[in-house]
Amino acid sequence: MDEAEDLKQVLKQALEKRGSLEPIRAKLRSDILALLNDSLEEKTKGQEELTPLVNQIFIEYLTHHNLAHTLSVFLAETGSRCEAGKTEQLARDLNLSSKNNRPIIYSMVEKCGNKSPDEI
Repeated sequence: MDEAEDLKQVLKQALEKRGSLEPIRAKLRSDILALLNDSLEEKTKGQEELTPLVNQIFIEYLTHHNLAHTLSVFLAETGSRCEAGKTEQLARDLNLSSKNNRPIIYSMVEKCGNKSPDEI
């Protein structure tokens, strides 16, 4: 096993000395980033127009309740970004009040609770 490790180290040093290893690393990083970007573009392609707004409502809720792990998974799966201070903008976009330092989804539920099911 030591011989394999020794050979690996010798090869690594030789490649570094020749200047061959850094371009390989750079190419690998570039390819990985390209794959991640392609994956993100696929996720967001064909989304409904309201999807970013709905995602932001969930992000605000998860952030408010300190659900960091759930939020990190949600952000990764949706390709969304967590932007601080969006509550007031969300309230304006949805024509709701952002009172009592609560997530907008509470105002949405309250507003729907005051209507008959046919009005929702």
